[in-house]
Amino acid sequence: MTLHGGAAGTGTPPGFPGTSQFVAAGTVTPFDAEPTSFKATSPVREHQVVTLSFGGDPGDVQWLWLAATPIQQVLPKYQGALLTPPALATILMGVLPASGALDVPVVLPELGPGLEGLVAQLQSFVQRGSDWLLGPASSLVALDSSF
Repeated sequence: MTLHGGAAGTGTPPGFPGTSQFVAAGTVTPFDAEPTSFKATSPVREHQVVTLSFGGDPGDVQWLWLAATPIQQVLPKYQGALLTPPALATILMGVLPASGALDVPVVLPELGPGLEGLVAQLQSFVQRGSDWLLGPASSLVALDSSF
């Protein structure tokens, strides 16, 4: 099966169009929903700000899962893949404004005595009307302030 790349991005400078990919084996699961975006600034030191950036449709209710390890389980009902195991925390981040973009600054807390760093797994998910959609994931590298 050949998957055809998408249109070029519209940033400044503009992106390149996606390239076609041939899939020789495995399963391809197409999803109808418009994708969302998510990224976290990383690495970050304790007591410094990490910016969580979310994108999607205006009015999307944006949530975030925090987990210790990654997984991958495709869940077509939720238009994506679960990339974090049972979450250590589920956090309501807010509603996307008319721009469809939301940046949330968060001060990274103290890691604790003797802990030089850790990697946390973050995954966004969205309530869009009556639908729940899984979004992208990001690994957050947190470092002790001495580094």
